[in-house]
Amino acid sequence: MTPTLASSPLTVDIIEEAIANLPIQGRIILRLLLLQYLDVTQDEILFMVADRPDPRCVSGKKPVTTMTQESIMAMIDRRNEYRRRARLRRERTWLQCVALEHLIKTASAFATRAAVLLTDRGVSSETIAALSAQARSAVPSTTLRILEQQWEKDEISAEEYLKHRLVVEMQMQLRFVERFRKRLALAERERRTSDST
Repeated sequence: MTPTLASSPLTVDIIEEAIANLPIQGRIILRLLLLQYLDVTQDEILFMVADRPDPRCVSGKKPVTTMTQESIMAMIDRRNEYRRRARLRRERTWLQCVALEHLIKTASAFATRAAVLLTDRGVSSETIAALSAQARSAVPSTTLRILEQQWEKDEISAEEYLKHRLVVEMQMQLRFVERFRKRLALAERERRTSDST
């Protein structure tokens, strides 16, 4: 039987200590990879600036120092831009989920209101349930074109026209709800991914 090591819980202090014990290049790379959790320190920025070759030095003797205030500010600006991008990626997926949830509620409310209006116009609840079940396979553009042609030729009364328009609108809103739910599932998966990376 082999002895097992007792593992201690992973804490912030242990992680920071492990990162601090790395060589500076490894520490910088790790901090850049985990930029949304760990910030790059001023010493590490100075190391990156000193380690970065000056693009103006093409040939000849290398200058003693290439660290200028301009290059330090450029590196700080780049770090801030990467941090801003990571934050915006998290916020974008969160806002996308919030917007899709709102769209689902709105489309559901429109579909419910159309069903209520159909009930007020004498359509039975069984017919409304059947029309709701057919919403996925319904083709609204063809139905609307035929309906408009009948309306222009006075083959249909105003009441019948309104009923058919409400049916098409209800089915379209139900299709929107289904589409938004699929997009919300994808957006939530992307949000979980962006929060963990």
